[in-house]
Amino acid sequence: MTFNIGANLKRLRRGRDITQEELSTLLGVSPQSVSNWERGDCYPDTELLPKIAYYFEVTLDELFGMSNQREAERIADALYTEGDGRFIARSPEELFTSLERWREIAGDYPHNDLAQLRYASRLTTAESLDGAEQDRKNKRLAIALLEKVLGRSTDSAIRNEAESMLVRAYSSAGETRKARELVKNLPNAYQTTENAYCYLSVFDKNFREQTDKDQIKAMLLSSAFNLTLSLNGLLSALDGTFTVGLPRVDYGLPKKWRAVKDATTEVIKSIQEEEK
Repeated sequence: MTFNIGANLKRLRRGRDITQEELSTLLGVSPQSVSNWERGDCYPDTELLPKIAYYFEVTLDELFGMSNQREAERIADALYTEGDGRFIARSPEELFTSLERWREIAGDYPHNDLAQLRYASRLTTAESLDGAEQDRKNKRLAIALLEKVLGRSTDSAIRNEAESMLVRAYSSAGETRKARELVKNLPNAYQTTENAYCYLSVFDKNFREQTDKDQIKAMLLSSAFNLTLSLNGLLSALDGTFTVGLPRVDYGLPKKWRAVKDATTEVIKSIQEEEK
């Protein structure tokens, strides 16, 4: 059996925002020992394992990585149930059910960045049944979770999604300056998964030969939908119909773009109706 103590220890240490030197002091070992553990060159002595688990508030199974499969399966099941994290025309009741689902999962797996990310997303999406004050608390909690994920995650996909969500969370909380600064870190429209799939499908013969035709179709349709949502949002922002609150700001949607906006609106409505 292969243990993942090194990788888990590194992740847990970063989650606590402490250095190898600080951890070595807590455990009474040399910094080099901690470095060797995290590289996988050797394991901590047996008598140190309970102390490490206690400090990071995890079980020995979690420290060894033995519970990782169960954790991954539970998160995968939740994503599958909800359409892999995509929300289209969901009712307030469904959003609230999702919030409670991810609250429980995130509580059980506090060091899983994807679980924390999905929980933060639901905190900013589902309106609380307890009123505006609870909504504000939920948004503050979402910001704290997202900032924590960004502070420890090295996964580029997780970081990109967390930054994008945090822009919206900062804005909702009235922290426009932070939102504006964070926007600079986000990829532009040409650096998206959607554009990459489009490129591969059109220009890469090997990709077309090695990938099932139906799979390519599903990829492209999903990508097209995401881009349609973005384009519709941009055009709606231009004519002010996407503006939340007052006063409405109309930046001026050029006449030649109005037909595009109308078409994207119809496509989105049609797909949302199909998924109800």
